[in-house]
Amino acid sequence: MKLRRVKVRLQDQSGNFMVTNIVGSLVMMFVIGAIGAGILGLALFQKAITDRSDVTKEAAMADSTLRADVLWASSINVTDEHRVDLTVPGQNGRCRVSTWTITPTSEGKTAVQVSVVNYPSTDSTVNPVKCSGDPGASSVQTMITDADPGSTFTYANAGGRELAFTAGAVTVAGPAAPPLGVTEKAWASNKLTAVALNTAVASSTDKWAIYRFAQTADNLSVVQEAPDAPSHFVPEGDLTALP
Repeated sequence: MKLRRVKVRLQDQSGNFMVTNIVGSLVMMFVIGAIGAGILGLALFQKAITDRSDVTKEAAMADSTLRADVLWASSINVTDEHRVDLTVPGQNGRCRVSTWTITPTSEGKTAVQVSVVNYPSTDSTVNPVKCSGDPGASSVQTMITDADPGSTFTYANAGGRELAFTAGAVTVAGPAAPPLGVTEKAWASNKLTAVALNTAVASSTDKWAIYRFAQTADNLSVVQEAPDAPSHFVPEGDLTALP
């Protein structure tokens, strides 16, 4: 009896309405699920783009700032592969000292930082040129928040030969014979003329990217070196032994 009533109920208009509602509800569930999946995918894509943009932004900022400091430095003082100080005369007679460091952080990561101290004037009466006057407060900026733990600063002379610094003392590295096109004097020089930062950005994530920022120091103060001893022509007869 109940089964008959159900069949009759399904055959009339109210039964058709119930079936339509059930089908409509199922379709709406699929539509809502598809919309939700699309929104989630769009959000994840946007986050990936933002993360990649942050990585690129950090790299670009570190690159441009380091290049400017090295390019316009009047003198460069190196401690080791993790610290270098650059004296940079600026506009309107002002001056700054930029100290670049690679250091571990409290979060267990490695950061590349620059500490800047501004001075009101530049002393051009000394060689190399240096900053003068009362220094302002130090301003520290983290250029790369998640750098490769093996990040280093490397240095080179005019011949492109690597220079190694230990507690400020410099030694030349690499083979003794200069490559083709490089003079022996330039290859053997221990005078620093280029600085490079070898690192990676977002090192602890899957967005990590390796970078090398290098710049020649084209505006260093010219320090007068001792001139080479004068050469004199000696006739062959003067070299013969006396009888």
